Amino acid sequence: MGTGDKTTIDPHDNNQCKQIFACDCGVITDSGFMGNVCSFTDDPYSDGGIYYYDTTGTASYRSFRREDPLPGQTVSFINAVIPFGLPAIHPTSGDTCLTAYFSIQKDKQHDKQPHEKGVYVYDRKSAIMHCISDTTASSESLPPPSGKKWTDFSNNVVVSEAGVFFKGVYEGGQGIYQYANGQLVEVVGNPASTTVPGRKDNFFTNYRAVTVNNDTVFFVGEWAESRGVYAYDLRTRSLSTVIESGDDVPRGGTFVDFAIEPKVGIFGNSMAANEAGNIVLIAEYLVGKEQVQGVFLLRRLGADYTPQLIVCSGTKNSSLLGRVITDFNTVAINQRSEIAFTVANVPSVPPYQGLVFYRDAVEGMRSVFKPGDTCISELTHPSPRYKTTKHSGMIAGSQALDSAPIPRIFFRSAYSVVNGSDQTPYSVMALATLNPYPQPK
Repeated sequence: MGTGDKTTIDPHDNNQCKQIFACDCGVITDSGFMGNVCSFTDDPYSDGGIYYYDTTGTASYRSFRREDPLPGQTVSFINAVIPFGLPAIHPTSGDTCLTAYFSIQKDKQHDKQPHEKGVYVYDRKSAIMHCISDTTASSESLPPPSGKKWTDFSNNVVVSEAGVFFKGVYEGGQGIYQYANGQLVEVVGNPASTTVPGRKDNFFTNYRAVTVNNDTVFFVGEWAESRGVYAYDLRTRSLSTVIESGDDVPRGGTFVDFAIEPKVGIFGNSMAANEAGNIVLIAEYLVGKEQVQGVFLLRRLGADYTPQLIVCSGTKNSSLLGRVITDFNTVAINQRSEIAFTVANVPSVPPYQGLVFYRDAVEGMRSVFKPGDTCISELTHPSPRYKTTKHSGMIAGSQALDSAPIPRIFFRSAYSVVNGSDQTPYSVMALATLNPYPQPK
């Protein structure tokens, strides 16, 4: 689907065809579910929501519409075109999990509506959305184990067979939480409640970039002006170190920071893990006094992890218009440890990006989509001011990668209409099938 598309059928609205205005936040699972957030018009109060498709059959469904009242609230979503964080799909049930923003009443002193936030799960079979926790302490919200009031949640949630995982911030502290079987459990927390592995006198002060495989929660933890990636084993309830600032970088250098967050306006993950426990992430490191950014694959062997540098800033690649890569934004990994990531090759905001697939060192990087590519779909643009249907791709945003024998990437790209206009680019969700290159004999 994409801007101008009039063929999207809403199975929850008498199978009416809807016209798409914007879309973002693509997700895909190995069990056959995929979907994205969409908006039907540029009116911020209009219909829209999260739509999912079961690729193993013909069924499609909408998790909920943006004007649906939130559980425990009398209001719906905040007045933004896409008022969600990056959603996740349960790998087998197809349930939708996400963070959503909303407003209740205006702040009379400043004459504006304060933004509230909540974490929700939509039961696909019963077609009911449930609140896990929210910042208003509503009747349906589960409080943090500390008993204090929630003040914020991570924009992205992650999910596995073990449950829903997210970062929660409350008055005086924060932690990473697991929601399963109607119960909310603190995985790690602070202040002064979780010590850094191997450093009994240091406690975590901040958490970010949560990801999960079947039985392990991975996260970036900050402490005493240092940071690292840590693994929490849900079976043994034990915490271990994956990699930390100060560790050596392959080919030279010293790690400084991990899971660098995507730029403003881009939804996606800066760290992801697969079932084998291998991790792909964006990291910063120092080579002498030069600060460099790179995409790393952390391969797990027993309890140890070995970092492999895939590509770093400063690399010039002919498949990316021959431009020098400046930084990276989002990453994804499948069961075979094939990875997809976005690269920026123009220092601009928002960054003009390319989407890259990497299978192994023999094949190297493969450009899936880059600035200047013709848009995948020839759509009839909704505005009469555009005189042509020729589209030029600009931005490859959030992406998801599955583990099919021939893997697929589901991603968002923005495009402009080639007529000399400087109007805001529009968006399309694209599914790219990555046919393997011919193998040498």
